[in-house]
Amino acid sequence: MTNGGLRIGQVAKRTRLDVRLIRHYEKIGLIPPPRRREAGYASAGYRLFTEEHIQRLEFIALGRSLDLPLREIGELLGYINDGCCSSAQPHLRTLLGEKLQEVDRRLLMLQDLRRRLEVYLDRLPEGAECNETCTCAPGATPVQCAFGEAAPRVDRASRAPAGPGP
Repeated sequence: MTNGGLRIGQVAKRTRLDVRLIRHYEKIGLIPPPRRREAGYASAGYRLFTEEHIQRLEFIALGRSLDLPLREIGELLGYINDGCCSSAQPHLRTLLGEKLQEVDRRLLMLQDLRRRLEVYLDRLPEGAECNETCTCAPGATPVQCAFGEAAPRVDRASRAPAGPGP
C-alpha cells in the first residue's frame, strides 16, 4: 500500500470486484468509508482503502459466492466488528444450513424441469418446417400450434403446465 492505502482501482484488482460494487458496499454501510487523501483528483480527494477494507470486501465476496443475502452478510460483519466470533459462527452455520436446503429444493425443481424438457423434446417431430400446405388446425392455441402432439395440458387454475400430455 502506498501513502497509507490503496486506491479503489487497486482494491478492485486485488479483490476482483467491480469498482461500482465496492462503492455500493460503501454506500450501504458494509464497509466503512475510507479516508480520503487531501490532494487528489476530486475536490474531496480520492479514497484510500486499508487492509481492513480489503478483508471485509473479501468476506462480502465469499458470502455472495455462497448466495448469502447482503443483509445477512452485514449482520455477520456486525458480529465480527463487535469481536463476537462465537456469535458469528453459529449464525453462519444456520445461514449455510438454510441455503443448503434451498439449493436442494432448487435442484429438485431443476431435475423436474429437465425431465419435462426431455419429454417435450422427444415428442416433437424432427425436421418439420412450414411450407405452403403447413397450417395449424383451425382454432389451435399457440401451445397446440407450437407443441403439436407434444402439447402439455395447461392447468388453468395455476396457469402452469400440468405436465406432459398423455
